Amino acid sequence: MQFKLFHYPKGRTAHGGSLSIGKRKIARPISVKESLHLVLRAERARGKYSLLLPRHARMFHGLLKQYGKRFDVKAYDVALVGNHAHLIVKARTKQGLQNFLRVFAGQTAQRITKARPGAKLSKRFWDLLVYSRIIPWGRPFAVARCYVEKNVREGAAILRFSTLDTC
Repeated sequence: MQFKLFHYPKGRTAHGGSLSIGKRKIARPISVKESLHLVLRAERARGKYSLLLPRHARMFHGLLKQYGKRFDVKAYDVALVGNHAHLIVKARTKQGLQNFLRVFAGQTAQRITKARPGAKLSKRFWDLLVYSRIIPWGRPFAVARCYVEKNVREGAAILRFSTLDTC
């Protein structure tokens, strides 16, 4: 008898980002038992809107902590890389994750760009939907964490937040 060392989810495991261009709307695959790798990308996040600016990085981590607590989403690892951010999170409920993604992404964009109801931006801040991929525990989780760590090093991120050991 052969043992299965890794459990890989059945069906789709990824959603958003460039995968969603030109496709009809479908539900985001979410697993409350496994973690998710999220990527928020904004080409506008350059110069004065860069995620690496100290005030934006502090604000990003503050919002992550605030809304993570509010919607019961735990952040394991975060990397800010100028025009995009990588997060490894785990949500307790599907509704909590959906609310977290909606509010966190919106508040981050509003606070970075200082957009207000009377002073809206001419163009969206985030390029596409938040990319998400289900990560099974074990080796795939370790590989995803190493990928986020690699982005920290390559992006020369000035602030790093992690609740786990380094890679």
